[in-house]
Amino acid sequence: MSFATLRSTLATAIANPTVWSTYAFPPATVTANSVSITPDDPYVEPINNNTALSLKVRFKLELCIPLFDNQGNLAGVENMIQALIPLIQNTTYNISSISQPRVMSLPSGDLLTCDVSVETLTSWS
Repeated sequence: MSFATLRSTLATAIANPTVWSTYAFPPATVTANSVSITPDDPYVEPINNNTALSLKVRFKLELCIPLFDNQGNLAGVENMIQALIPLIQNTTYNISSISQPRVMSLPSGDLLTCDVSVETLTSWS
């Protein structure tokens, strides 16, 4: 399966249009209340079990919310994570980690971000 197909399938699965915008790629302009799918590190791990070549593909879901106050921001990112996890559970992806929140400074204003790392096994195509 192509990387673009993996990203777009994941974006469709985690879409929650009344709560956040979902991007299957890093957007040119990061927006508040959004989830962007980007390559994680390591991005791809080839797995050869002597019968077929598989790939473990890792993506990072970058959650972004407006930066207002500490208590409200933390609650906002936690609520977003709690809404996202059930959507990921219905896919072939496993959650490998969730980062601590951090501030992203942009010309349009500061955002609070958090990364959810996911991975899946796929065949070579």
